[in-house]
Amino acid sequence: MLSDGEEAVLSVIDNGSGMTPETRDRIFEPFFTPKSVGEGSGLGVATVHGIVGQSGGASWVDTAPGERTIFTVRFPLANGSHVHLPEPPVLATLVD
Repeated sequence: MLSDGEEAVLSVIDNGSGMTPETRDRIFEPFFTPKSVGEGSGLGVATVHGIVGQSGGASWVDTAPGERTIFTVRFPLANGSHVHLPEPPVLATLVD
């Protein structure tokens, strides 16, 4: 993850076979998946895209058939005075 001082940038690169233009154009649609039935729900990329957008960021994909795919997300950096971190979780123990 990198930062230009205003945004944090995260890129994920695979070494797969890329996507067709038709797949790339639909990749952020909920329930869209190029996988066979039972191999995926098509919600992962759409969910990330939605969360990023709701956070004021942006996401996109660079890909082409026969080449790797790069997913990139950009988030605006939070002003330190407005950051509210959750309390650490209370650890539970199992009782026999």
